[in-house]
Amino acid sequence: QQQQQQQQQQQQQQQQQQQQPQQQQQRQQQQQQKPPPPQQQRQQQPQQQRQQKPRQQQQQRRRQQQRQQKPPPQQQQPQQHQQQKQHQQQQVTTTTTTAQSVASAFWSFDNNALELYNSGLDATLSGSPIYTTSFAGYGAAISFTRSSTQYVYITPKVLPFNSRSFTIEAWIYPVSLSSSNDYGI
Repeated sequence: QQQQQQQQQQQQQQQQQQQQPQQQQQRQQQQQQKPPPPQQQRQQQPQQQRQQKPRQQQQQRRRQQQRQQKPPPQQQQPQQHQQQKQHQQQQVTTTTTTAQSVASAFWSFDNNALELYNSGLDATLSGSPIYTTSFAGYGAAISFTRSSTQYVYITPKVLPFNSRSFTIEAWIYPVSLSSSNDYGI
């Protein structure tokens, strides 16, 4: 029995030794069939393929940016014009200056030409415009007729209108616009 066991053990060892080269060959074949890990794959790719991917990604990014920058279809302009416009915008420089003091004035023209807040800004009437009762019956507003000689004069020494930007705001009530020569204000 012992001999038989020894023989069996020897046979098993021989089989194992014979199987080892076969197993090694099988492992090698399996490893060759398996795709290499990602890092090895990258190394195996030709250089052109590696360069194409970033280029494609860059092109996709550019297309997305262009889509985002495009105006709606009604406002689309030729691409060349857009490039010129962008180029022009990049070259523009802006200088901002702030006025030392911003003057404001208010003339109500309610029976007079006095300025409400600042002394020395009272107006002078020229051409004899008259004051007439307002539509609502309160106060009296200045009334001009169709005469180019009627106007309000404000001294330029205090407010130099000829060298400064200004805004005029007024409530206007046309008494009549009866003829075709009346064009309003």
